[in-house]
Amino acid sequence: MFWFSIALLFVSLVVMMREDYLYRAISIKYIVVFILAALLLGSTENHLSDWIFNSAVNIGLLIFLLLCTQVYYKLRFKQKGWFVDKVMGKGDLLFFMALGFVFSPLNFLMSLSFLSIISIVLALPIVLKNGVNQKLPLISYMGLGLIIEFIIIYNYDIPVGNDSQLISVLLNG
Repeated sequence: MFWFSIALLFVSLVVMMREDYLYRAISIKYIVVFILAALLLGSTENHLSDWIFNSAVNIGLLIFLLLCTQVYYKLRFKQKGWFVDKVMGKGDLLFFMALGFVFSPLNFLMSLSFLSIISIVLALPIVLKNGVNQKLPLISYMGLGLIIEFIIIYNYDIPVGNDSQLISVLLNG
């Protein structure tokens, strides 16, 4: 079941990356498959109670980050409405939510940070060339970072669903 969920996650991610890069939009069926694959992977990697706890904490962290970003957006740009409608897509939010089903809270925050840095580095040449108002394929850039992250995670056998195991790997590494 583990390898099936990895394959499903990878295939749906590659299709979403392609659609996002070409059209700046993704089909709902691929994001649903990605979420289902993330649910399957997260639930097979952890005990059910740990997985439910991790998912709830991660969704709470995501909501907190989104609310903070919304407050900043309203104060900074003095605009009505949600920043999600103007700055990023709803598919990006669903992508972040799906990642919350896979990782433990510490790994989730580290993954979001790593994927954000990768996105900034990859988008910087486009922004410098085309200007700030250029729409960027966020899932494409973050998807590339996620593939790199999964290669590192499974190459070094790092558990993604347990913070204490990750901390011991990092300290004893």
